[in-house]
Amino acid sequence: MSFSSISPVSVTSLLDRTIGALAKADVTSMAKVLADCEGAELPGSPEEFSRALTQKAALEKALEQTKRNIRLLRGEENSFRYGHSRGRNS
Repeated sequence: MSFSSISPVSVTSLLDRTIGALAKADVTSMAKVLADCEGAELPGSPEEFSRALTQKAALEKALEQTKRNIRLLRGEENSFRYGHSRGRNS
C-alpha cells in the first residue's frame, strides 16, 4: 500500500504527526509520516523554522523516552527514570 502524498508537506507538520504517532504507538500513522518525508518542504518563515526546532527537540525527547521504555521492557534497565538518567544507562 502506498502512502505518498501528491502535495508537499511542511516539516513542522511532519514533526507534529511523528510525535503523535509515537505517543499513540500508531504504526499506520507512522508509515504515512515516513511516506510523506519525501515531499517535506523547508520552513518558509522564521516562525515556522522556530516551531520546527521546538518540535525537533520534542521529538528527540519522545524518541529517548521510547528507547528507555523498550530497554525497560527488555529488562535492560532496573528502574524507570524520567529525564536524563545519572547511572550506567545514560
